[in-house]
Amino acid sequence: THAMLRWMAPFLSFTAEEAWQVFAPRGDAATPSGRATASIFNETYCRLAAPDAALLKVGDDDAALLYGTSLDELRERLIALGTPVVVATRGADGATLDAEGRTVSAPISRLPGPVIDTMGAGDATLSSLIAEFVQTGAPSTHAGWQSALERAMDIAAATCRTEGALLQQPARRASS
Repeated sequence: THAMLRWMAPFLSFTAEEAWQVFAPRGDAATPSGRATASIFNETYCRLAAPDAALLKVGDDDAALLYGTSLDELRERLIALGTPVVVATRGADGATLDAEGRTVSAPISRLPGPVIDTMGAGDATLSSLIAEFVQTGAPSTHAGWQSALERAMDIAAATCRTEGALLQQPARRASS
């Protein structure tokens, strides 16, 4: 049962987490009520994925719901485990990216039009960064990482201006 839960955790996260609370080993991980407090993600996913991933994206909700910790604590843990690039999205407060000893942050981009649907903003951020890495490689300077994160925030902001979490490019500005 434990092996199956560890295997399914990355793609059935909430189901695996609920099952872990029932089937997790007891002892140090149990509360007086008998429920397990350790998260399957703390037990398995962070330890296994962090050193092998080129980039991990986590959000403030992920940190609280899945790991029972703050986003900054989760960022520090992933970095300590050897994750080369950690992207932490903070909803309306923008995002922070840690890479190769550099930390850059960017606010949510201000684009024209109302925010319609915030679902998919974190995925848009991740997709933009992956596209950057595939097309041009990982940035090698602080300014390069800052620029990549700002572009990701532009794409996330454009995505929030349409319904349905569909990835959007920001409208191109006319050249002067």
